[in-house]
Amino acid sequence: MKDNRGNANLAIRDVSGVELLMNLHQAIKLEIDARDESFADCISLGKELIAKGHYALKEIKKKLLEIGYKRADLIADW
Repeated sequence: MKDNRGNANLAIRDVSGVELLMNLHQAIKLEIDARDESFADCISLGKELIAKGHYALKEIKKKLLEIGYKRADLIADW
């Protein structure tokens, strides 16, 4: 299992260790869920700027793709 830094070397040796890891896992999920609206707002703003022909259109498209990929990686890692 991975710890909160992404390391896959945690050894669970007892029930309290399992409970601790489960609580950490749930806390991370709550943090992800709490930021859903922020991600949606950011993506919406980016799309709006693109639709209006913003001068940094190419950079905005690039950043929207990066956000999408990083968000997908975050969910996959969770």
